Amino acid sequence: EAWSAASAYGALVHDLGKIAVDVQVELADGTNWHPWHGPLDQPYRFKYVKGRDYRLHGAASSLIYANVISAEALDWLSGFPELWAQLVFAFAGQYEHADILGEIVSQADQASVAQELGGNPGRAMSAPKQSIQRQLAEGLRMLISEKFKLNQPDGPSDGWLTQDGLWLVSKPAVDQLRAHLLSQGIEHIPTSNAPMFNLLQDQAIIQPNGEGKAIWKASIDNGRGWKNTFTVLKIAPALIWPNATERPEAYTGTLTVEAAGVVEEVEQALV
Repeated sequence: EAWSAASAYGALVHDLGKIAVDVQVELADGTNWHPWHGPLDQPYRFKYVKGRDYRLHGAASSLIYANVISAEALDWLSGFPELWAQLVFAFAGQYEHADILGEIVSQADQASVAQELGGNPGRAMSAPKQSIQRQLAEGLRMLISEKFKLNQPDGPSDGWLTQDGLWLVSKPAVDQLRAHLLSQGIEHIPTSNAPMFNLLQDQAIIQPNGEGKAIWKASIDNGRGWKNTFTVLKIAPALIWPNATERPEAYTGTLTVEAAGVVEEVEQALV
């Protein structure tokens, strides 16, 4: 029972930090509200903060969880030392230290995102034509159909299509997508890669890894002596090819996804 409760609370708190770091809330009297102030008691308006850092979401959850989970529940859970240690790490967004509980919460979040976003890729193309979500999706479709080389059998590619997803080499893909959008006169496109990754994730264009982050790390092996490791973005194939009969054949080599935690050390190199 305690493990079930901890899993539920961990999942509940998983993205709670967004309201602490992603939005600015102004009350009717002109003062700013923060979630640690308690319930809102007057009319308010909010706006999204520019240059949001997705990596703060998990850590910021530790600022708020005690406002959502009762003291009685925390008292009870703290009586299970092994479980409690994992839950505290999960509350702080440090899932790599949260052992089994962290894995449960991360996989549940990944499944939820895949169902809500990746499972419904048509939503991006049905968005209003001038929406950033639609522009990002259309830009990727154009690049993949006209410029990107996929599944090259004898060496590097711009990306690889597997049964599980379309994997694009992260930095070149984002650089070319940004250049394309700017050439179309589209405004407010991030000028650096970290915010661009966040934008793609926020708009449900890419699928996050097991830790809820944009970047995956994958090893590619063509089976004939060439292999390499890349940081990649994962996209639902249906977003690019709604008709499955129009998709290229899946990559004949192997693509192996590495542990999610490995990518943290390379993220800064992609900015």
